[in-house]
Amino acid sequence: MAITKRLKNNSGADKFIITRVISNGAYYDVEYKYWVQVLDDADIIADVASGQLIVNDGANDLSASSGQLLLERFQSDDLFTKHKRIIAVSRNGNSNNSWLRPHDGVNSDKSYWLAEKDYNVIGVKFSNAKNGSSGNPTVVRISCYSQAASASGNISTSDTLEWWVQAGDGSADINGYRGRSWFYDNSSEGDTLATGNVYAFRIQKISGSNDVSDPTIEIFLEEI
Repeated sequence: MAITKRLKNNSGADKFIITRVISNGAYYDVEYKYWVQVLDDADIIADVASGQLIVNDGANDLSASSGQLLLERFQSDDLFTKHKRIIAVSRNGNSNNSWLRPHDGVNSDKSYWLAEKDYNVIGVKFSNAKNGSSGNPTVVRISCYSQAASASGNISTSDTLEWWVQAGDGSADINGYRGRSWFYDNSSEGDTLATGNVYAFRIQKISGSNDVSDPTIEIFLEEI
């Protein structure tokens, strides 16, 4: 939401503000081109501090201190780009119940992923070399386990199960080719990865006429 700056005349009489006279109790909408001028005007700043002028954010009249902070803002918080990233993990060969690998040869329970920011999980994408039959598609579950970063040892299935997603039977939001490829949108489910934790990812075949073969998983994240 864009920043709105308004000045309410609270002096008890007509008052000249920036470009025109404003009657008592009325508002002056400060155009963006005048934002610096307002900050440079010692009389306006003094009037805000004394209550002669009240700063309004477009919805509410603010206290003198909050009003001063709004006058000093030049960009809405939501205009800053949130950090986004993708975690990619995979496994060569059949992988019906195993840890996924962040790179070749090392399981993710040993080479786990450290969250450097707090993230929402906004989607999980799966693909593999097999799809199962039309009547018995390959259904898989991707599970995320965690430890505190200060913990020692490998992550195991006895550690905290943070979240899991499961698809392949046509229930995923976007289906590429039955159990062979799918994308699950879990952006509204509140799944997260938190700063200070380490994470590992596991794949499990739930059902299907084919084994999971050469799976690749991408986990899409957005900074909270």
